Amino acid sequence: MSSDMATSLCILEELGGLETVLLKVGEMPLLAEAQAAAKRLGIPLVEFSTLAARRFVDRASDEDWVLLTSRANAAEDALASIVIAIMRRAVGDVKEVFP
Repeated sequence: MSSDMATSLCILEELGGLETVLLKVGEMPLLAEAQAAAKRLGIPLVEFSTLAARRFVDRASDEDWVLLTSRANAAEDALASIVIAIMRRAVGDVKEVFP
């Protein structure tokens, strides 16, 4: 992962960072799902978003990185596309574990 991307993902560690990114691109449904997933785990949303990003970075396959990079390159807002992909995966993981 490039240092620019890592620096950009630091927004997820800031209080209100995830909300800012998702609201900017109209992803209110994903924000609601992320809030529900965080609540399900009993952690604050900022902790959930930080955990999601770290987990993606640690576990993503080469194919995951290629897909993420191509989506980011094709998107008007590269950071938002990356955050959306990471959050969708994290929310999906929580739904899988806690149906």
